Amino acid sequence: MNNPTNYGPRLCFRHLRPPQLNRSESRMVESLARKLDEESRFAREKVYFEPFARRGLGGGSLTVIGDVREIPLMAEHSSSALEYRLSTLAQAGDVIIIGTGRNAGFEDYRENVLQFGSADYLETGQSAPGNRFSTAGWCLEDAKTYQGLMQKVRAHRSATVLSHITTGTIWALARKLGRDMGLPIRVAGPLPTLSRLTNNKLWFSKVTGALLGPDAVPVECPVHGWAALTGKVRSLSQHSNRLVIKVPDSAGSVGNFVISCDEIRKMDVRQTHRYLADLLAPVAGSLHFPLLVQVWENKVLTSPSVQIWVPHPRDGHPIVEGLFEQVVSGPRSEFSGAMQAALPSEWDKSLAHQSLMLATVFQELGYFGRCSFDSVISGDNFGSAKLLWIECNARWGGVSVPMTLLNTLFRGSDIPAFVIHHAPGLTMRRQSFAEGIEKVRDLLWSPGRTKGVIFLTPSGFETGRNLHFVSLEASVDLARQLAEQTIQRLAQGF
Repeated sequence: MNNPTNYGPRLCFRHLRPPQLNRSESRMVESLARKLDEESRFAREKVYFEPFARRGLGGGSLTVIGDVREIPLMAEHSSSALEYRLSTLAQAGDVIIIGTGRNAGFEDYRENVLQFGSADYLETGQSAPGNRFSTAGWCLEDAKTYQGLMQKVRAHRSATVLSHITTGTIWALARKLGRDMGLPIRVAGPLPTLSRLTNNKLWFSKVTGALLGPDAVPVECPVHGWAALTGKVRSLSQHSNRLVIKVPDSAGSVGNFVISCDEIRKMDVRQTHRYLADLLAPVAGSLHFPLLVQVWENKVLTSPSVQIWVPHPRDGHPIVEGLFEQVVSGPRSEFSGAMQAALPSEWDKSLAHQSLMLATVFQELGYFGRCSFDSVISGDNFGSAKLLWIECNARWGGVSVPMTLLNTLFRGSDIPAFVIHHAPGLTMRRQSFAEGIEKVRDLLWSPGRTKGVIFLTPSGFETGRNLHFVSLEASVDLARQLAEQTIQRLAQGF
């Protein structure tokens, strides 16, 4: 069992390996952090939000906001069902805010099967998915909703806001609550500007290149208009097999657009421009430059992600918690699951060490909370391969939530082998969560068991696609088999 660390009364983190930066590396990290801080002046925001809202995890209960709609391009793809994912980290007495459409079946499952206890839910009641307000935004905008939230926060002495991503809206809500109640509110994430930058692929590439060298990032180029985009795609296509256009501040599942270079080489400039316009048409209404054009690695051996918790400096170094192999599927290589990575030891050490250096730069800049780094290892074999850092997810996500949940559920004991499934391409009969859960009742995990399935959201049951669950077993192969058995059961009657 790797060493568990209890961070406050709520969350448990496990060190994959102890921090090991030498003096030279520490100086490099500090020098880069000073330069970045001079450019962005992160401390200015701290003056505005304090003393009513501060970074950290406070005592008492949590106010959990799992909405993802403030991530660019995600508003059209999110649902209230997905908001429940972060609620799996909540316990009895916590406040869980849901935008609209509470799922009674899933709430009953959380309370009685997983035995998480009774949380206090607040449904904000936004009228439709197209509502321009995020859940936190609506709490600020609608006086009745805000009063209801403030009553619950006061009743439960909920001193910490735990959100999927910490934006200016989240911080504004925490500041208003703290001011109106005279109770300092903690926000379990970085201040808004640092949150925005660390989630931006262009900024992350700049920082990674400066710290680890230009060979640590893929061949890529920012473009600032349609003409530049067309020209850069045509230029890079001459010597590449595939490219990807990325919306720098969005999630990869909706902001990545893959291009076959064979097709581009057959086109003239006008045809290329038209092709790119059609490719990006689904997000045209929300599109803004700069975009990132990146060469897609051809000989990818694996796509590891490194899961990190960044505490206050007074509480120690960033915690490297886990290395996971990501499973992607479909033409856009959408995230569809993950499992603990099994890499040669030298690669294990290299990934953990370099990610610790990056996370320490973030910590020096004032970062607090959850983040992960995505990478690819590409080449003919591990002996001659190269490591490239792709992006940072400075927020909770599809790996970090179940990982942290299992850390907490198995606090003080070894965690069984597990596989995380999102199953984006799955098609099954639409059914209520309560109806679907009965089909797999005997497969469900519950306290005291070392194997079983844990559903992270009710998503997929009503829509017939995009299940979110984690399966636990004695080995990864058995966990995969359990996941397949679960999917087959739920697909019955399709």
